[in-house]
Amino acid sequence: MKITFLGLSAFVIEDIERHKILLDPFDDRPEFQLGVDLPGNLEADFACFSHKDPDHYNPLVVSKYPAPGGNILKRTVVGNEFNGDEFMINIFEIDNMTIAHFADQSVAFSEEQLASIGKVDIAIYSPPKADGKLAPKALKVVIDNLNKLNPKMIIWSHFIVPDGWQTNKTTDELREFFRDYLGKNANSNKNYNSRDSFIELCYILENGIDLNQYFNGSIVAGNSIDINELPQTMTSVLFSKMS
Repeated sequence: MKITFLGLSAFVIEDIERHKILLDPFDDRPEFQLGVDLPGNLEADFACFSHKDPDHYNPLVVSKYPAPGGNILKRTVVGNEFNGDEFMINIFEIDNMTIAHFADQSVAFSEEQLASIGKVDIAIYSPPKADGKLAPKALKVVIDNLNKLNPKMIIWSHFIVPDGWQTNKTTDELREFFRDYLGKNANSNKNYNSRDSFIELCYILENGIDLNQYFNGSIVAGNSIDINELPQTMTSVLFSKMS
């Protein structure tokens, strides 16, 4: 299996037979632009999305491909954002591994959700947007949720990684880098209406770096990873690039 990171929560999963499943392609039209474009040569056999927020759903792209059938998409479970909004946690069976895409999950799982989700080998999971006094509690929710799921591999999502982000920057320098980059490349809209409002995308990456260290993870020098077998103990992956 090959997993490729496209930016934000978008991934392509390619199985051993070279079928490609596109997950949560974001809307990169100018009015929704968050500083990252989908590849111009993007190809897939199937497409699946968690909800219709533009950072998870591009209707022009999704309409090109059929949804994966029940032999691939095994089940869906309702997930919850911090503000109470709901979305679908999509759970796939690919190359005899169970992969769950947790989209915007931001609160603790209920026992009913955990039972419905079931066994997960690979969790694609978003770090929180929180900063300051809210960050420790938000990080604990993520850690507790993942420990209850107990996947063998965690793949961090919902961030962007522009060229130059990882050049020995302090936290303040990284945030200023993101302000500059997103100020030039992202478009103001109802969710992001100023140069500073984009900074939560940097918070997600910062929290992803911390969580990756907590789970003894690695930073992949690229935007894809081949998974032929699962690790023996839980670990995580943070992509250093996106396509």
